[in-house]
Amino acid sequence: MKSNAFIIMMFAIQLLSATEKSKKSNKTTLPNQNSILWEISGNNLKAPSYLFGTIHAIPYDDFFIGKNTIKKLKACEQLVMELDLTEINEAKLTELSLLPEDKNIKDFISDKEYNDLEEFLIEKFGMSKAIFENVYTKLKPFYVEQFILLSIIGENKKVYENELNDLASENNIGKIGLEKFEEQLAIIDSIPLKLQYQNLVKNLHNYDEQITQYNEMVQAYKKQDLNYLNEQFENNFTGDMSIYKIILLDDRNEKWIAKIEQIASKKTSFFAVGAGHLAGKNGLIKLLQNKGFTVTPISTN
Repeated sequence: MKSNAFIIMMFAIQLLSATEKSKKSNKTTLPNQNSILWEISGNNLKAPSYLFGTIHAIPYDDFFIGKNTIKKLKACEQLVMELDLTEINEAKLTELSLLPEDKNIKDFISDKEYNDLEEFLIEKFGMSKAIFENVYTKLKPFYVEQFILLSIIGENKKVYENELNDLASENNIGKIGLEKFEEQLAIIDSIPLKLQYQNLVKNLHNYDEQITQYNEMVQAYKKQDLNYLNEQFENNFTGDMSIYKIILLDDRNEKWIAKIEQIASKKTSFFAVGAGHLAGKNGLIKLLQNKGFTVTPISTN
């Protein structure tokens, strides 16, 4: 399933895409939060389930998962990720990644912005003018962002969802998703195209800053510092960009809680989602606690 890295990384780019900094901190911290692995217990659960935060994709040399993480996964009856990788329809993904037939990138950005984007992709990635005009001008902006994100991470990388999926398969552990991939695409489509293109163009002028931000995010993830990761979302998604956090994080967390509660009540489950979903007042940890669960950080090792 290695080819599915593209869809798995859909929402990772959002941490990098909001480059406007807020002077006011809206940080909501939880004590002892230096862990990406949490035990979910209480509230009439017959046995604990687990919540694990991923960074989706990470350079090969920075990848870690931990012996205790693997042990807890093996002890569960099923792996629950944002998506069930086996249900991804790549043909449908390709179809839904395209703009409507009567639309083109020039319908959303100025001539100068168009030229800037073309020049950026050609100079940075050696893309031909023909490929840009015949392919990338017809893609929705979110998918162009994925191409840029992949370039930041580099070719030598690991995708957490692929690794967890393989571990589950090797140990005959069931696999389900919190969402269908069509749902994720619909979530993206709910963000106005005009705003998505504005965000894309803005990021072109901050490419070097995005590299720095990604490297800082990787280091924070390796330290398992959820407070830092949450603060980036809280401070970066401001103004018009707040719609990204609301749609991609907060709304989805709220929808997932009922599913997590139902799933954990039936089978011991290992929930693996992007680490940005865990912390904060609207994060899964706090929402689960509000539902009466005991959610405790445990060591990955």
